[in-house]
Amino acid sequence: MVINLNKLTGLFSVLLALLPTSVFGFYDVVEVVSGKAMSQTVLSMQRQGSGMADLAVISVAKDGSRKIELYVADSNYQTPKIERPLADDVIFVDSGKYGNEEVLLLFSARQARIININTGFELPVIEFSSIYNSPLYDSVPQINVFKDLNNDGLDDFLIPTFEGYLVSVQLDSGDFSKPQLIPAPPLMDMSYNNHPWYQAVNLFLVDMTLDGKADICFWKQGDFIVYPQLDNGSFQTSAVTLTSEVAFDLDGIDGISVRMQDEDQSDRLTTVLHELRDLNGDGITDILTQSIRSKGVFNKKTTVAFHRGFAGDNGFVRFDPMASSVIQSKGFQYEMRSRDLNSNGEVDILISSVEIGVTKIIGALLTNSVKIDLGFYEMKQGAYPKTADHVREITAKFSLSTGEFWYPFVHVVDANGDGLDDLLVQEGDDQVLVFVGDSDKLFDKKPIKISAPMPKDPDLVSINMLNGDSIEDVVLKIPPDISDSDGSHRIILLLSNRGGVLRPN
Repeated sequence: MVINLNKLTGLFSVLLALLPTSVFGFYDVVEVVSGKAMSQTVLSMQRQGSGMADLAVISVAKDGSRKIELYVADSNYQTPKIERPLADDVIFVDSGKYGNEEVLLLFSARQARIININTGFELPVIEFSSIYNSPLYDSVPQINVFKDLNNDGLDDFLIPTFEGYLVSVQLDSGDFSKPQLIPAPPLMDMSYNNHPWYQAVNLFLVDMTLDGKADICFWKQGDFIVYPQLDNGSFQTSAVTLTSEVAFDLDGIDGISVRMQDEDQSDRLTTVLHELRDLNGDGITDILTQSIRSKGVFNKKTTVAFHRGFAGDNGFVRFDPMASSVIQSKGFQYEMRSRDLNSNGEVDILISSVEIGVTKIIGALLTNSVKIDLGFYEMKQGAYPKTADHVREITAKFSLSTGEFWYPFVHVVDANGDGLDDLLVQEGDDQVLVFVGDSDKLFDKKPIKISAPMPKDPDLVSINMLNGDSIEDVVLKIPPDISDSDGSHRIILLLSNRGGVLRPN
């Protein structure tokens, strides 16, 4: 049999054209070797006008020395363009929008400074005191205190102190408003060696006054303490107290270990406020609660309840004490995220849950792994389903010999720029699975496989826009293994190539 090569090539081209375009080329994989260090913090900063982002890498060496390195998009992030020492007084860092550009900020115990990495010049922008008052010996973390509070496109300061939150709004002139104290003392606990430990109380930025502007809100013993946003973007100095008609015990999962550590959990129902947000797209803030019913170590049930918000006669939002949707599952739902997956204006829910039992524990010990269910609940016409629309199982692994725990990362992003969210699930230490978003069935059943080195901690994964195509990219930070004391850190970039924008070589 004689095969005509030209005909075969033409047939192959036709077959390629018939396949969905989403099957090919979601990401270009770029690997950056960022050097030896005890720890590294990676931040991205978009350049004005281009949409391209550079990477600032803050490293702490074994001898305690600290430095900033700038990896630029123009050189495909391969070698640092600039290296500068980092001052000893820097406790943490952050990046954000200052005027028309993104900048790197250095925070000491008393001051925030913007650093121009190219020149080394540091511009003090605000004086303060906070609960962060001493540098760590082995790392310089990123803490998100520079964020847009009033939706004007400029980032503002929101810094937790021992008395509450300090708020300073960025003005059009480039200056910042006089810092305003919002009273809300942090949670306090004692560590095992009697050292004090502090955690800022949960702060919600939501519209409680029905005027379309985000207000500062706290929950305190059954009441919402609200500081309304003013027309100039600052916040009212006096608080408005609104009684919550939805009953819950705590204002977040994080508070359980601090506030209930000495209580008997053998037969108890605990309900926490998980989120204040407009969930059904009607422009009014709603409530999402999470309840944990515990009847012993191996008998737990979690319930998620959606309470609609409505306009009260007093000009503030009120919440229906009766839940309009309830989601229940066996086991423990240890993580819950919310996002509009299908861009229909209604917020959907992703719940990670684990069933607990003697058989499950024995199986985990034998296999050194734990099965985790990811359940996706789509809101439809203002209500959530009782059972998940889409369920995917992932596996977390651990080592009894080293104590290491490996949990695969899961992110929901619009990876191909089609307006629908896609599901990214880590598979092992060298692959990520991309389940393409579908308007009818939420995600495709068959994934696209992207080969790239993967981290062992989901906290080492972040989503940023790096290459100027307005599509979300993925940044993976991979430190050396514990056994490799002399190894180098790596940064893996998954750069979207669906936007048609020419990237650097």
